[in-house]
Amino acid sequence: MKDKYLSSQSKEKPQICAIDLDREIVEALGSKGLHCFSGTLGSQVKVPNYDRYKSHECLLNFDFPPNLHEYDIIIVDLQDREPIEYIESEHTHSFFKGSEQTVLSSRYPQTIFDPRPLSSSILRENLGAFFAKETLTIVFCSVDEISTYYPINITHNNNYNCEVIQKSLYEFMPCLSKKYNKRGKNVVVSDIGKDLNIFLHKYRKNFIYEIVFQHPTQWLEDDRKSMPRKDFIPLLLNCSNEIVGFIDFSLETSVVLAFPQLHDGKKEFLIELIDELLPGLFPRIFPYSEQFSWLKLENYLLPNQADLVARKAKLEDEYKAALTEIEEELQKNRAKYKFLHDLITETGDSLVKAIEDFFIWVGFENTVNMDETHP
Repeated sequence: MKDKYLSSQSKEKPQICAIDLDREIVEALGSKGLHCFSGTLGSQVKVPNYDRYKSHECLLNFDFPPNLHEYDIIIVDLQDREPIEYIESEHTHSFFKGSEQTVLSSRYPQTIFDPRPLSSSILRENLGAFFAKETLTIVFCSVDEISTYYPINITHNNNYNCEVIQKSLYEFMPCLSKKYNKRGKNVVVSDIGKDLNIFLHKYRKNFIYEIVFQHPTQWLEDDRKSMPRKDFIPLLLNCSNEIVGFIDFSLETSVVLAFPQLHDGKKEFLIELIDELLPGLFPRIFPYSEQFSWLKLENYLLPNQADLVARKAKLEDEYKAALTEIEEELQKNRAKYKFLHDLITETGDSLVKAIEDFFIWVGFENTVNMDETHP
């Protein structure tokens, strides 16, 4: 059952899809009036493969909203969680359409089945339209898990193995360069702007990083060398100057923010980020925010803005007037030539009348409708 958290005064925007975020945090976002869907990449499962002859069929257990493309923000928490017990009925299709079914085989010596990397790949396939518009992806990073999957196709008379699949937990994130699992807690904030600096410094001692990222590069043809991408901005570094948090603008309109895990205060961090910081940086994603509404007052209008706004209003009025005029002309034209459609759709008296109008239209004189003249 999908969980949604809405307050009685839920705002239309932004719509938030929270993947594996703690229930307490999702409820806190909902209490702020934010439309929040609680989804998951799936739970890790304890599989009882206790000897070399044992194997068990497993199914993915992810949950994403069907209208993911309509959301404005996706928050993904990759924090490792306790695996759940294997229950056979949860890994069997109760109802299935089709003649061929695919399951995943968990084999000895594997005793923990991790569906998240493969689910992450499926999530990426569903994010094409999301990344194509002005959206935000917020990620709380954790250790990168690489999982190997053994698909089996089941038919009515045979089972056969498919090609082995290997996936990373970070499959859903676009434009990533190299990354390495590395743990630590000493984090330094980059110099990236006053408000963001103050915010990150406030939580700096709460961060625990479990992965580091390499700064992606781009090839410069003129200089014949690669340079660090300028649209990738490090936010947080470890004591070895390695990137543990960043903001990526490489997707034109969609932006990715990545942070380390927080051992404490994740709810406060996320609420403050969404409620106070991001509306000022991405106002079109947070149209409800009044934080900077004073900028719309006459005293703060930009040069030429008043004139441009007046011209825009005039054009909108002219457009509405022209649209009304053409709609009236369309209605008159439809009424005038309705008989042409009646020729191919009507019967009886209506058809006779349509034929009379047609003869008059093409130029016949003294056309007489005998049904009306001599009923």
